[in-house]
Amino acid sequence: MSTALTKMLNIKYPIIMAPMFLVSNTKMIIAALDSGITGAFPALNYRTEEDLRNAIKEIKSKSSGMFGVNLIVNKSNIKLGYQLKVCLEEKVGFIITSLGSPREVIKQ
Repeated sequence: MSTALTKMLNIKYPIIMAPMFLVSNTKMIIAALDSGITGAFPALNYRTEEDLRNAIKEIKSKSSGMFGVNLIVNKSNIKLGYQLKVCLEEKVGFIITSLGSPREVIKQ
């Protein structure tokens, strides 16, 4: 199947596995990528900068597919600064934002 989304994300099927708080994990993302779709996980599922970075590296070591990270972009997320930094440094495929303006994420 060829659509704008499949071409943009280099996936077989135009499906994104939604980021689910406290549910999405590295195994789910890898399974999604292996099945021809993409997926994302909430950054808040990983409590520290090191845990987030390790999760991204684990996925990349086991699959070459493009995946994303969901960032909460309102004032309640005091971890946003390091979460965005890690996503950019580790070059995640895409970022999904929620609960606020994505302006700073887009800017960076």
